[in-house]
Amino acid sequence: MNAQILYIRGIGEIELLRSSRRRTVSLEVRPDGQVRVHAPARFPKGLIQDFILRKRDWILYQQQRLKEKNDRILRAGDSLFKDRINQTGSPQKALETIRRNTRHLVEERTAYWADRIGVRYGKLSVRIMSSRWGSCSSTGNISFNILLGELPPEVADYVIIHELCHRIEMNHSPRFWALVARQDPDYAAHRKYLRVTGPVWIEGMERLKEQAEGQQPSP
Repeated sequence: MNAQILYIRGIGEIELLRSSRRRTVSLEVRPDGQVRVHAPARFPKGLIQDFILRKRDWILYQQQRLKEKNDRILRAGDSLFKDRINQTGSPQKALETIRRNTRHLVEERTAYWADRIGVRYGKLSVRIMSSRWGSCSSTGNISFNILLGELPPEVADYVIIHELCHRIEMNHSPRFWALVARQDPDYAAHRKYLRVTGPVWIEGMERLKEQAEGQQPSP
């Protein structure tokens, strides 16, 4: 797939992606506001630019909508852990408390669900993750997002069940989801919760991490 940058007055830079397999022209506004146009390999550039200009209002509307959404996430993330900081006295102590609570949770609930599912696992770890809630290696070591202990219990259980089911199916095939559904019939709702609110939790953790690191003395 060939890529190049177009500059359209009133919009800015747009990434043009050409493919010999495409038959039509389409536009995409990415979550960060970046615009992409997909076009057939030999489609004339002038017609592509005309197409973009006709869609200018739609592009600007989508970019504004995404900016407002991202601003809401940023504000929510800033305030998410204020109570934790107030309770513990500092961002660093709040981070330590969150990690400790999650560690206790995953040790207890992973053992419980592993017994229910009938699987074994290796080392458990709790880490700050920027986009994932858990991961399971082929050797059975499982990592969980430090935020797991802050989630509703049923959602945290879903994440644990999800990773443990990878001990049977190391994929996301229909067979894998059937295993998850057997233990968590409401897993689809729990997945949606993470998809909708996850960015707020993760943004809040990133801010808390920055505050905690800024609080530490320089070496």
